Amino acid sequence: MMGGSRLKRTALLCNNDLITGLAVTCDGSHEHLPWDVHEGVLATKLETAYPHQFCKHFVSLLLQHLTQKGCRDGLNLLEGDPANSSGARVVTTQAKTKKAASFQVIPEFCRRTRWTVPGQLRSTLQTTQWLGPDKIPGFKAPGAPALRVTPLLSSATDVLVEVPWNPQEFVAKARLAGHPPHLCVGVPPALRKAILACSKQPAAKVIETRAAQSRRWLQRAQELQLAENDFKAKLPEHIRGSLRNKRILLFKEMLEASHYADKAVADDLAQGFDLVGHLDLPAGWSTDFRPAFLSLKDLSQLTQETNHQVIKEVEDSSQFLEELWQKSLDEVSKGWSEGPFREQDLPQGAVISKRFAIQQGSKVRPIDDLSQSHINEAFGSMGKIELHDVETIAASAILFLRHAGQGLLGKTIDLKSASRQLPLSEEALNMAYVAVKDPSSGEVRFFRLLCLPFGAVAAVHAFIRVSLAICHIGNTFWHLPWSSTRQLAPSAEASACFLLDLLGFEFDRDGDKAPPFQEGKAALCGGPTGRLPKGFMRRISDIINAPAYVRTVTSETVYAFTDASQEGKSKVINELERLESIAVLLLFILAREFLRGKHVMCYLDNEAARITLLKLTSDSEALTLLSNACALLEQELEMIPFYARVPSKSNMADAPSRLDFTGLPHNCRFQDQVLLAEMAKLVNSLVGRCA
Repeated sequence: MMGGSRLKRTALLCNNDLITGLAVTCDGSHEHLPWDVHEGVLATKLETAYPHQFCKHFVSLLLQHLTQKGCRDGLNLLEGDPANSSGARVVTTQAKTKKAASFQVIPEFCRRTRWTVPGQLRSTLQTTQWLGPDKIPGFKAPGAPALRVTPLLSSATDVLVEVPWNPQEFVAKARLAGHPPHLCVGVPPALRKAILACSKQPAAKVIETRAAQSRRWLQRAQELQLAENDFKAKLPEHIRGSLRNKRILLFKEMLEASHYADKAVADDLAQGFDLVGHLDLPAGWSTDFRPAFLSLKDLSQLTQETNHQVIKEVEDSSQFLEELWQKSLDEVSKGWSEGPFREQDLPQGAVISKRFAIQQGSKVRPIDDLSQSHINEAFGSMGKIELHDVETIAASAILFLRHAGQGLLGKTIDLKSASRQLPLSEEALNMAYVAVKDPSSGEVRFFRLLCLPFGAVAAVHAFIRVSLAICHIGNTFWHLPWSSTRQLAPSAEASACFLLDLLGFEFDRDGDKAPPFQEGKAALCGGPTGRLPKGFMRRISDIINAPAYVRTVTSETVYAFTDASQEGKSKVINELERLESIAVLLLFILAREFLRGKHVMCYLDNEAARITLLKLTSDSEALTLLSNACALLEQELEMIPFYARVPSKSNMADAPSRLDFTGLPHNCRFQDQVLLAEMAKLVNSLVGRCA
């Protein structure tokens, strides 16, 4: 009844009666496999705990319950492939591909309705079926090619009716949905305004605006100075020391004046940041729930054991002892930490983390391992970290170039010891001890950190929150997009430095980390030995890391629908997936000049092919080769593709794949000879690669 191969009972615990519809027993209309041992393998290992049919029924009941509660369903939870399908096997664990694979551009169905049907019809529906619109008495779905009908186990008369889009409706929705990662919509609003101001206004006006804003906020800083002093005087000593040069009240006022969503970041900065616990969703951030794996009680119960382990490992350490010890003492002199202490001096319940070092070029960087001490496991968050990543930078540059009509210069500004500029909360201090070996005595000593440690998950959230807030202020008041035309570059650099100085954030002013505005920089190096192997490796690296070119004309979106058919042919496992991938590849080959430099929304109705095109790897070697061939063409044609799902019933390419060209103009078709010739080239190329 529920899709299992063997007879078994499943108990569910739920605080809602929505699952009572699953309380059924097998009708005995089919045979069950035995619970035995076959070739040394227990049957329990072969039987899935939650069969696919069971999951579909459960989701049906859940959707029904949510609909009754007023929720609108935006995901087609009933369409997933079984766990043993090729579509499920190719799902990647990498975050970006996983997100793209699960992202649904358009809902699978335009409408879902609970409908009462005659008892005779209901008795014939044991599983989900596709029925003609005229088969459901009284149900109206004009233009729908078919209806998907699922019996609701909680009712003897009701079914769930799902109405798919017809092909014309789906194409219209696709055009409205656009291209999810389209570069023209990937620029944050404040950054977009700054770019448009710099590119559309005369340079003199932009320079005057920046100067006026500098005068405005400098005057306001002077007016707030006494209040700033009084405010800091009430702060805990370690926070007061960390924020001694920062203007918190001015920072807060700037956030208010710029209408920044996460205004609470200024208050959190003044209170210090926690290392453990749950970080609520910052205003303006997308939701991405990451629960803490340990409670504070769990952490305290583990502390004694982990402290002992940390101390033992530090005692046995022998690398970078002098460097770690000296850097730890330097932090004390800068007010970033306290110590050194002996173990008997530590307060009860203190959490100790190991400090170790890594070599970065000529420098040694200390890292605090807050994972071994379980502190990172005790931190949870609600907000999704969204940086100004490569896509945002590329989108911003394209927008700037398109409106400025001239070349751009870029610059990075590096905050000095960024995490050390942000204080810990009072509650976090007892969890901020690090163990370091004294190289002169061999004794393990301890330092208490007063600022965010490099190695804490909480530090990443805190630093990014503060950085995004500063960036928003720069975008809003000084029109600082962090790239500039040559004429505006001196003003941009001066304004950016003024803003950071005004708020009290330290940054590198010279050296490798403070480059001037420039078009770009590249460096190559090599030693006197192993020159030939190094040359080969450099060449490989050049190919692997070759930049993707995105041009200012890359704005038009093309919508492509592909399909493959095996009508009249015996179906071979994975053959259809290959044909679907070939259809996409042939599209890129035959329409290469039309697609060049465009955003391309590829809609296909085979999940295995779609996910492999995203992931570029599969259990099937043929699918992997085809997906990589598509990726090579994407790069060659400078396209920005996105692969989305279209249901077969809504796919405008479904009929043509079965040689039904009704309604399509004849002069737009490729001749069979051309298609066959390209197919032959493609097959020969793939055979050559497999040989």
